[in-house]
Amino acid sequence: MLFGVPLLGVLVWLIVGAAVRPLAHLGHEVSRRGPADLHPLADGGAPDGDQPLVERLNALFARIGDSMQAERRFTSHAAHELRTPIAAIRAQAEVARDTRDPARAACPGPRHRGCDRAARLVDQMLLLARIDERAVPSVRRRLDSTTPPRA
Repeated sequence: MLFGVPLLGVLVWLIVGAAVRPLAHLGHEVSRRGPADLHPLADGGAPDGDQPLVERLNALFARIGDSMQAERRFTSHAAHELRTPIAAIRAQAEVARDTRDPARAACPGPRHRGCDRAARLVDQMLLLARIDERAVPSVRRRLDSTTPPRA
């Protein structure tokens, strides 16, 4: 008993450590990632019991990537769609400024400032959309030089 229990404890520790090692490796791989790193996890080294976890994480990364792309497209489209009404309001304010009616001519100052602020906001949205498009990392894949390319 004096030698059997410690030997059994060491044996159990080694077996459990070996069984948990792939899951610890998977956790380390996930923790190393940055916020924009959404490429799929390598599932080759994961045991059969961990495959559903890896598949679900990869599906989650794909959904997050799709969501981020949709947000970028929305920002870009919204900014482009806002440019036309702002330009129309500004044109109306300039027409009102050039009129001879004193009541209408007094109003364009706040309209111009509002249009300038809105135009600046739209320009910032467009700049953000352009920066986001450039910041998206390209998907890199390892190519096997022995297999011919797919058509």
